[in-house]
Amino acid sequence: MLEAKSLKRATIPSSLLEHPSPGNIQSTRLALHVNDDDSSCWVYIASGCGVYKLEISMQGSLVNKGKESLLIPEQTQVINSSLVNRCPHRSEVQSIALADTESNGCLILGSVDSYGHLIVSKLDDNGKDVDRLSFSVLPQDCGVGEGGWSGLCFSPRQWSMAAVARSFCKTVDIYDQDIHLKTLRTLWYPSSLTFMQNLSSGSDSSILAVTEGCQLTIWDLRIKENGGCLHRISGSIGDIFYAVCYSSAGIAVGGADRTVTIYDPRRWSALSRWVHCSKYEITGLAFSSVDSDYIYIQGVDYEAFCGQWKESKKVFSFRGDSNWLGFSKCSNRDVLGAWCDSGSIFVADVDKANGVLDEMPATDYQGSFASFSHIGRSLLSLRRDQIHSMEATQDAAGQELELEAFQRQVTERFRDLSSAGSDDLLSLSWIQKLLDVFLCCHDEFRTILFNNRAYIHRAPMDRLISEYFERSVKALDVCNAIRDGIEQIRQWNKQIEIVLCALEKQKSLGEGQFRRAKKALVDLAILMLDEKDSNSAVAHRNRSFGRSNLLKDRNLSQFRSLSWSVSRSWSAARQLQAIGNLAAPRTNEIMATMDLPWQGLHTHFSIPRQFVWAIPILSLHERILEESKKRDRRNSCGLLREIHQIEICARRMNELSDSVQFPLTEEREGEVRQRVEEVGLIFEAVKDGLTPLECQVREVFHRIVRSRTEGLDSFARGNYPQ
Repeated sequence: MLEAKSLKRATIPSSLLEHPSPGNIQSTRLALHVNDDDSSCWVYIASGCGVYKLEISMQGSLVNKGKESLLIPEQTQVINSSLVNRCPHRSEVQSIALADTESNGCLILGSVDSYGHLIVSKLDDNGKDVDRLSFSVLPQDCGVGEGGWSGLCFSPRQWSMAAVARSFCKTVDIYDQDIHLKTLRTLWYPSSLTFMQNLSSGSDSSILAVTEGCQLTIWDLRIKENGGCLHRISGSIGDIFYAVCYSSAGIAVGGADRTVTIYDPRRWSALSRWVHCSKYEITGLAFSSVDSDYIYIQGVDYEAFCGQWKESKKVFSFRGDSNWLGFSKCSNRDVLGAWCDSGSIFVADVDKANGVLDEMPATDYQGSFASFSHIGRSLLSLRRDQIHSMEATQDAAGQELELEAFQRQVTERFRDLSSAGSDDLLSLSWIQKLLDVFLCCHDEFRTILFNNRAYIHRAPMDRLISEYFERSVKALDVCNAIRDGIEQIRQWNKQIEIVLCALEKQKSLGEGQFRRAKKALVDLAILMLDEKDSNSAVAHRNRSFGRSNLLKDRNLSQFRSLSWSVSRSWSAARQLQAIGNLAAPRTNEIMATMDLPWQGLHTHFSIPRQFVWAIPILSLHERILEESKKRDRRNSCGLLREIHQIEICARRMNELSDSVQFPLTEEREGEVRQRVEEVGLIFEAVKDGLTPLECQVREVFHRIVRSRTEGLDSFARGNYPQ
């Protein structure tokens, strides 16, 4: 457990810097170094064309905490401040960085401006400018063109090697001192970069991680194939990554989606996702040097916090008095520096809490679940049989541990889902958590398949893999069914919006407003009644089972989704069945998979209990069954909690509108406005929840398509080697 030992706030002297330049959204204009006696630290900040240094006192360890572990800073003094004369840039400095050297008593300070001009200087660790090594490197295009954000990082093993990213030019230049080694060409605008340790050679740091657009790309500086690009990991389309950091625990990225994702660099699968951990876009990340299970996160607003990424739990936080301009962590210890545009600089010293034993926790691989349980069981049992016959016992043990970790994480994640409270179960937020678990686990299962692809071409594994790919096609029809449900709820919500427009924020409520609201409530009842009737026609929602005459209904013919470029009559299984005689999905397969609130919900759902993840999944299924058997849910349009709330509010508003008499009494009008306020809360909850859910469903759809395409391609290459 980590705790803050101190939090200091200092103010930049107005004589040194009165109005800082705005810079870019990335907080890369601050670097800090703690003196050997721990009494003070040197903070370097960049504004305009200059780099400034400030010595800030760190004496004293008083920590005050407010609500929700919010740290209250203690005012401290700036001991010394000046302009760094070794960085004569001609345009705005975008990034600065400090590099550790093998020799004591000196620091390496690097700075890069908006045109990619790099200046590296060797300074004394006491902050003095001395006549030591300094070199300057112009960009390859000599700074011609438009300026933009530029990033800088040094190799942790070789300080003379630096990487400079230029966003507008879509390039990353690698330098050894003032010698240009190579240029990496990115597909999107790079926004952050860091060197990684080479897992095959612990003393080498030739691997570079770069965030570009919504992708994380891994580059090997020693190879030429594909321009040096080793791997690409795609995030959600449109959600740009702004920060990346690396430690022995993994590599973390964060950005516009306000989510921190940690990837395993050995298999490039997601270890964990901390969803919506920040209020605004994430622009700064740093793993703890004391305990890599903790990570420091900085948002684009004025909050920075420390959290345990495995448990998605915030430990403490502190806030600036305005937006952040710079954020950084000392390379060898947990001392954080943050700079606000108001001129305040915050320095936080963090260490292990007193009484906490210094022990490394067991490594767990988060986010591991196969969406189809039968193939997971078959893989596990078959893999165990093969392991006993293998001669390479060490490799077999590693594969066995990988599969055991896979099962263990399935258990943990579904235990968390099944332990949700009654108010949270089957809500929009809970469904989003369920889909998030699926995405993480799908990546992990896909990685296990590809890591063991040498075995998937052998009988009976080839048959099991083919069945897995067939079921993945049927899952696309499940995504289409969810899409239809989202569109249906949107139509209901439009009728609720009409009710709010008629009755909300009106100075006086008359018969005309009630007549308009009554008509919307009647239309809502008709739409929901049609939905109840269509629940008996499963084919309406799953086009792989054939089309229904209900598609001709006037209320359903107007629906159109902007998330998929396919028609409502499109069926993934039907298309592939026409090509390759793919077996059409059986009704109970989709029903049992989705736990839909129809008759198929009661389909026999069997999982062998010898698997550790069977208990939480069966427990979750039983809880959903119990929810469907409740008296007020038997005639409902669906088990989604928000649907139930819509039905209750619509029924109450109908009863109220039938009983009112005009003119309204003051007491009756107060009751009406209270009911309208309840309707407004439901409307906002549904409106805010449907769009993120649709984005997640779209991501699931594309992830399944991409995974199946890659898998079939690999499978074909194994059957027909070149």
